[in-house]
Amino acid sequence: MKLCASAAFAFYDALELYKKSPLGFLSIISRLGIGTAVSLLSVRDTYRHLEISGKKETAEAAKTVYGGTLRLPFKSSEITGRVRYFAAEHYMDDRTVYRRLNEARKIYEKTLCHYETLTKK
Repeated sequence: MKLCASAAFAFYDALELYKKSPLGFLSIISRLGIGTAVSLLSVRDTYRHLEISGKKETAEAAKTVYGGTLRLPFKSSEITGRVRYFAAEHYMDDRTVYRRLNEARKIYEKTLCHYETLTKK
């Protein structure tokens, strides 16, 4: 099962995959279905892409808003509260945070499409 962007970011954080070594990461995702594994690989690559391209604040916004103890299904009030918290902590407008989250989701979707084309061959 392929995960939507926000759920994939939340699941990645819930499994604490950012703390794992590459072998630990692979051992965990190998036990999951192919769709979920591809989603988690896409999240990892999205964070890497953002950090390499100098958009660490965008990666941090995604980690703060979608990570932690976020419950599925998402409640819009919980997301809004996290966006407002991140905006206040980083002296930004809420709309700026939403734009950054949108950018992270777009990169995730492009990465996911890339992995999906590789798995279909």
